[in-house]
Amino acid sequence: MIRSISNSIRQSVVGALVVIGLAGQAAADCPLNFVSQWGGPGEAVAYAGTRAYVAVGPRLNILNTTNPANPVKLGTLVLPSPILGITLSGNFAYIGCDSGALCIVNISNSAAPLLAGSVVAGPVANDVAVSGGLACVAAGNAMTVVDVANPASPTVIGTLAAPGAMGLTIVGNLVYLACDDNSLKVVNIVNPAAPAVLGTYGMDGGVRDVVVSGNYAYVAHGYAGLIIINVANPAAMVGVGSVGFGGYGYRLVLSGTRVYVAGGTAGMIVINVASPTAPWVMGSYYTGGNTSDVALSGNYVCTANDTNSTLINISVPTVPTLASTMQGGGAVGGIAVLGNYAYAAAWHDKLEVFNVANAAAPVKLSSIDLVDGLSDVRVQGNFLYALGYYSGFFVLNLANPAAPSLLGSLNTVGGSRLEVEGNYAYIADDENGVRIINIANKAAPFLAGTLDTPGYMTWT
Repeated sequence: MIRSISNSIRQSVVGALVVIGLAGQAAADCPLNFVSQWGGPGEAVAYAGTRAYVAVGPRLNILNTTNPANPVKLGTLVLPSPILGITLSGNFAYIGCDSGALCIVNISNSAAPLLAGSVVAGPVANDVAVSGGLACVAAGNAMTVVDVANPASPTVIGTLAAPGAMGLTIVGNLVYLACDDNSLKVVNIVNPAAPAVLGTYGMDGGVRDVVVSGNYAYVAHGYAGLIIINVANPAAMVGVGSVGFGGYGYRLVLSGTRVYVAGGTAGMIVINVASPTAPWVMGSYYTGGNTSDVALSGNYVCTANDTNSTLINISVPTVPTLASTMQGGGAVGGIAVLGNYAYAAAWHDKLEVFNVANAAAPVKLSSIDLVDGLSDVRVQGNFLYALGYYSGFFVLNLANPAAPSLLGSLNTVGGSRLEVEGNYAYIADDENGVRIINIANKAAPFLAGTLDTPGYMTWT
């Protein structure tokens, strides 16, 4: 739902608080201009020296982590679509985007990253690996080879059909390609215009990412965890070891005899692989969300997840500890506005309050703990109504709009979307239809009725 305030529109889109400027009076043909953004799920990270590169939606944020307890944002670049993968090489970041674009960003000046060039690599660009003047892209239905010798003019020079291409790494003339069609492929790119599969290793479940050292490939294998494969002979690869950790293996990095895995809801996992035939989990850190990417520099691991991107101290790998939270916010389920104040239903359990008088620089004023999985929020008069997806309906007083106070709640209902009219709140509860809440007494809301609807009930 779009709410109009003065000459700007503020809307919740793609899990973030986005401020959009609208010049003049609202009209169907008026152009919308991006002004600012807060929050949004993190999908990808990269780390080199004291610089962390954190993707939040389409934004690439560059942070100085010289003081790990207090990272400082140096610069930001907004790309055309959400970022899925980041690889660093020299003065450039090679970025795979949800739109299928490979974007090459000049990061020589951390305070002012610049888009050097881009090319469409496929329907999606899940991951990028770079070697010399070539970049290989896991492009969803294919692996794409791109000549990046001139970053201002990248050119696709070869493709290989590869259903479910998710992650990859390059070693010499070989690409190790993790495919979500349940396979690891070894691809020869000695002729980049005609990449050729040397061997395929089949597995059950989702295959998401791979790193290689010596004769072994370490594969992030979804719910199966970590799989270790002997790849000395690509035509006859052999699985030698595996370990699960109760989460979902998305991405991984290798350092010495340890693999650090983005383990979904299990957090960041540290696995000892000194013996490839007997890997074991030696430590973990729950990041508070669904951890989807990891990057390593020295004694610190940077994670991306759907609540906060974190910096984790791994100097004692059996007991990783939080050094700092580098990007706050996470996904935003809904947004409501009253005057110069915006109220964001942050999925990680907080109602976030912003001053948006300066639309280009929203200022967070306060956070109110309500319930995990806030899905929507509405304002009517001097009251705010918030909804939890799993459970929880809340009424807050906006007498002080910068610091709402809880008046009443009903914890037996939840849902995905909320509307308020008069003395009633209407909740779209997915397959459970519509729930109607009497809010005449703000301190004691109660369930007034339900309406069973066919199918899956939601609205915008």
